[in-house]
Amino acid sequence: TLKMLMAVFLICYAFYALFLEKDGPGGIDSRWGVLAGRLSTFFGSAFGFNGPPLAVYTAMSGWTADAAKGTLGACFILTGLAILSGQMAAGLQNT
Repeated sequence: TLKMLMAVFLICYAFYALFLEKDGPGGIDSRWGVLAGRLSTFFGSAFGFNGPPLAVYTAMSGWTADAAKGTLGACFILTGLAILSGQMAAGLQNT
């Protein structure tokens, strides 16, 4: 079911990007970043990759390329730490 959830998420975004998005990215509310971060951590823990929610958020934000790269880099570090912390707390990783 988790793989199906990820597939639905990617298909919905692809449909939106191909058919519904009229103009280029115009900027979205920064509160969507919290949702993107949480989904990224969830997908990273469940599937081992956390990029799609963050990529969607930065693509829709309307930022410059440098700002998007910096944000993605920081988000990958923070979500990676959250994933590792959760796995260590569950006993899935040992030091």
